[in-house]
Amino acid sequence: MLDNAITALPSIVRSQEFKNQMQRFIDSETVKSTLENAPYLDYLCSSVVDVLASMRSHLSSRAS
Repeated sequence: MLDNAITALPSIVRSQEFKNQMQRFIDSETVKSTLENAPYLDYLCSSVVDVLASMRSHLSSRAS
């Protein structure tokens, strides 16, 4: 499941559906500086993928 989440994350974060949901909670200035900013979306994807990959690694090491 983590592998699927890691693979799907970039398309989810860049989707209009994600942006629409986040706009419900984030003010318009923040939306402009984050969700409408490609380098920020790259950073967001990278950061979350790193967390998920770390989680996968930790779980794998505990299963061995």
